Amino acid sequence: MDASYPPPAPPTSTTPRRSLVGPVVLTSAGALLLVATMVAAVVVVRTFLSLLPLGVIDAQGEAGPSAVAWTDVPGAVDVDLAPGRYDVFLVVDDVDAHTGLDADVRVVGPDGSPVEVDDAPGVSINAQRGDRRASNVAAFTVATPGQHTVVVPGSPSDGALAVVAEGQRTSSFLLGVFGTIGGVFLTIVLGLLGLGLTAGGVVWWALRARARTVGPSGAVGRGGA
Repeated sequence: MDASYPPPAPPTSTTPRRSLVGPVVLTSAGALLLVATMVAAVVVVRTFLSLLPLGVIDAQGEAGPSAVAWTDVPGAVDVDLAPGRYDVFLVVDDVDAHTGLDADVRVVGPDGSPVEVDDAPGVSINAQRGDRRASNVAAFTVATPGQHTVVVPGSPSDGALAVVAEGQRTSSFLLGVFGTIGGVFLTIVLGLLGLGLTAGGVVWWALRARARTVGPSGAVGRGGA
């Protein structure tokens, strides 16, 4: 008596379903680095702009929003100052950019005693608006708050203006400059790394998604019998 047996079942595929965790993590890391790049770029720009005397003069070449006092040259101005570092800028026409003052700037403190003035600032700072240019010609440090008198001598340039604005020490300025340079390099590195990781993650994601869709035999999806 013949015994009939059911045909053996076809072999099933044991290929594991590939996970998307790796591509997702890589793409997310790249995106986060791109966000960090934008934040670093904003910080670098703000730091760089803080080093520039953009508010010393306005669009008309007159004293700008950063000025705490100003006077025609020659002239003198009384101003109430808090402790800190201050710069004196000479504003002249652009054609007279290389002119200076005929003598040294003098500053008198609240008690009538002279305040030490640095007539050769260690860092040259310039700003230009239209056909007018401002350059720092002196700096002084206020130790005692109160009314100070800033006396500015004459200049060979007609229509010159002297502007007093809050300043910063040479060491702080140089630290800001080097910090800006370092920030630029950091931004470039973060940007390149972020772009690379994002691009690699997207490509990997697409390949992994395609591998999950295509079956072991190369057929897409699950066909019927």
